[in-house]
Amino acid sequence: MKIRRVLGKIVLIILIVVGVILLIAFLFLWFYPSVGKTPNKEMRESFAQKSTLYYDGEFHNENDFTLMTGKTGETSDRVKPEETLPAVKDANIQRGDAGTLTVRWYGHSTTLIQLGDKNIFLDPVLSKRASPVGFAGPKRFSEIALPMVGKHRA
Repeated sequence: MKIRRVLGKIVLIILIVVGVILLIAFLFLWFYPSVGKTPNKEMRESFAQKSTLYYDGEFHNENDFTLMTGKTGETSDRVKPEETLPAVKDANIQRGDAGTLTVRWYGHSTTLIQLGDKNIFLDPVLSKRASPVGFAGPKRFSEIALPMVGKHRA
């Protein structure tokens, strides 16, 4: 009987915590205007007054730009490049000097931060696929910039 009473209290506490979290999430989404709320007429008029890029009920990108696929503008029907994008490869990484900070950007989201004699490599995808498992998920568009990462430890 004692175990049932304790388990009942634990379940009740868990349900209360989940309920409070759901209530907070609902209130946040309902009252915070920049998260998914459809703009009303006053908000749209305010946008139009603040920006020349807002007209016909939506924002427009007036700047020319080129996609990674090589096409310009918003009309590209290609969602991935035909060839693997090149990456800057730097196999000769030296340790930094004490007291110095060096940041190297290798492309897209691959960055090497050198803080003194420490190398900190930032890349959200360290494999050929953007997935926690190697056989599923989308493939990288570019080569791995620093393939020696994880092979050598100092």
